[in-house]
Amino acid sequence: MNRKIEKILLVFPSMIYKRAQSRKTAIFPLGLGSLAATLEKNHEVRILDSALEGYENEVEQENGLNCYGLTDSAYQRILSEFQPDLVGISCLFSSLHTQMLRVARLAKEVNPDVITVVGGPHPSSVPGLILRDPAVDYCVIGEGERLLTDLINRLKRGRNPSGLYGLGFKDESGVHINPKLNPVENLDALPLPAWRLADLERYFSIGGVQGLRMDDPGAKALRLIQVTTSRGCPNNCTYCGKYAAWGRNFRTMSPGRVLEMIEMLLEKYWVERIAFQDDNLTFNRRNTLELFRRLAKRKWPVTWEAHNGLAFSTLDEEVLDAMAESGCVSFTGAVESGSEEVLKKVRKKVDLERTIELVDYARSIGLDVRAFYIIGFPGETRDQIEATRDHMRRLRATVSALALYTPLPGSPLFNELEEKGVIDSETMDFEKLSFGAFDTQLSEMTVPELHRVRKIDWIMNVFADEEGNLKTDLKVPAKTMLKELKNGLELYPDAPELQKLLEQARKLSPE
Repeated sequence: MNRKIEKILLVFPSMIYKRAQSRKTAIFPLGLGSLAATLEKNHEVRILDSALEGYENEVEQENGLNCYGLTDSAYQRILSEFQPDLVGISCLFSSLHTQMLRVARLAKEVNPDVITVVGGPHPSSVPGLILRDPAVDYCVIGEGERLLTDLINRLKRGRNPSGLYGLGFKDESGVHINPKLNPVENLDALPLPAWRLADLERYFSIGGVQGLRMDDPGAKALRLIQVTTSRGCPNNCTYCGKYAAWGRNFRTMSPGRVLEMIEMLLEKYWVERIAFQDDNLTFNRRNTLELFRRLAKRKWPVTWEAHNGLAFSTLDEEVLDAMAESGCVSFTGAVESGSEEVLKKVRKKVDLERTIELVDYARSIGLDVRAFYIIGFPGETRDQIEATRDHMRRLRATVSALALYTPLPGSPLFNELEEKGVIDSETMDFEKLSFGAFDTQLSEMTVPELHRVRKIDWIMNVFADEEGNLKTDLKVPAKTMLKELKNGLELYPDAPELQKLLEQARKLSPE
């Protein structure tokens, strides 16, 4: 039977985050932007970013997490007014599993005949689990531009889409998962994201962005926009599951295409800052140097940053020079662990001593450097965690963050833990995979101890100056600082640097 598919609603669901652990953000959904640009040639397409549209609607949940986004009634009103024939729902993070299903169920309540399609890294990792929900009709596994186009064309012509590569579907005999479709090789051939379908001024005014940074309430919100110029990751880190969506074959836009995109953003939206969201921005050295050098020659009134975690193995002094000359102001490097044993175990390629040299050099040429670390890996010892803390102090990045290891669906470590019965994707609360919310002990340290380590190192890294004295312009209440320092001293009673900070905090907030 031919299906009428004229109107398409692409939805980014409400956001979940752990209170006092993560940043509240509203970021244009680039994946949906690319899908919209592909589909709008033949359909009426609307992008609905719940995190933006319902940014002020925040609810404290009983599980210690906050949710912000559109209410059920707001979703229902929009669905009733627009009357889409197909609703596509992005699930970028596993923590949005429940919110993704919530949108699908609301869509079916408003119109039982609407076609619901989900996609993104999480559905690509656990498609069979998601398709069991009656509200989900199809699951896109991997990249969606070609597959979603083919799916829509087949449904419109009354043809059975069951043979499409990369499609998850169900029929009378059960759930079926087809082999993944080969990824798009030539990224230049894809249309640029449909930013014009979004209210960019609202994103600019909120000013939130991913990455490690200190909020300055008095600072002017930059006209900052996120871009992605590459896909795929050839690395084999066992804790990462991104390849489930993007594959291991690294592909990148040509430097000319990236410059064309930046020029358009400057001319149409007066952008002041570009935020590269690539997982592997500097992986292709020749491409990287050509892009940065050509960008430097343009002398455009725009700066850029990269806070998704650059691989230190792809950096050297020549690349850093080119970054600075082309307008880079800040980047985040992914160290992950200061323990050689842990790095080997999780298959992360990092030369720990070289990272210190590179950060020192980057700082000397005016680049602001932040760093990612992870503690709490399965089987990680206290000594290995201390090695990470030691490396973080030696690195002296502007901001360093200790993330708590979280098993991500699609990653080898997740699969290993599930095989051992430590976790169960059938029963787990995916919202607990929000940053800092996973509460199953996997390392020698308990989860409460890991949280204490993270908080005291954040204080020492961000709120103490180079002499180890507490800064006076604290961005958090002094009472909170006192509490965390006391907790830290219970864990490390012989740490003079913590005792010093505690004494100074007491002067700011007498007990």
